[in-house]
Amino acid sequence: MGIERSYQAIPANSDLLDRARANIELGELLSSARFYFADGLHEQKGPTWPPSLELGRLIRALVVADPGLIVRGHYLEKSWGQVHRLLSATYRGEVAGPDDELIDVAMIGEAIIAEHVVGSQGVPVRYTRPAAVSAVAEALLRVKPDTLRRHYDLSAMEAQGVYKAFAGRESEEHWAYLRELVVGLQKFYQEAARFGDGVLVCTD
Repeated sequence: MGIERSYQAIPANSDLLDRARANIELGELLSSARFYFADGLHEQKGPTWPPSLELGRLIRALVVADPGLIVRGHYLEKSWGQVHRLLSATYRGEVAGPDDELIDVAMIGEAIIAEHVVGSQGVPVRYTRPAAVSAVAEALLRVKPDTLRRHYDLSAMEAQGVYKAFAGRESEEHWAYLRELVVGLQKFYQEAARFGDGVLVCTD
């Protein structure tokens, strides 16, 4: 159990966010969007609650128009705080670099969607507009993952209160895992920008 973070590309012309803003019950389900996208074109096998069925219908319609949405997502599991600290000088409490603002948008999303659009743990679901996604993708492309190794310090992360960072658990395997999450984030935003998508950021 714990708080995880996922990213999902959303077509720029989708009315999904407007529907979530207008329908409180549907909006409260939006943090689970990645599961609905993972279902792809399959009929929903989960809850038969009407808002859930409606969200499934809306997302299947998006996937029918663009099947690539099924794989245009990224999942940081419970390591989102560690990845954020690797990437962002601001997050580390250092002098901000030229791309730090965009890095922070990459990690947490640009803006909340509506007051009621939150995950089960009360964290707002956020959305990044396509124009900002393009800028974020360019900023992330300037990151050289191997240079982040110098910031891999779980003791400092734990002292700062970074989520699920524990001193003394550093290892080559764990560093490689975090590095791959960074690389995956870069690839995700490159693809989202290439298709002109916005990005849904869910922390739940």
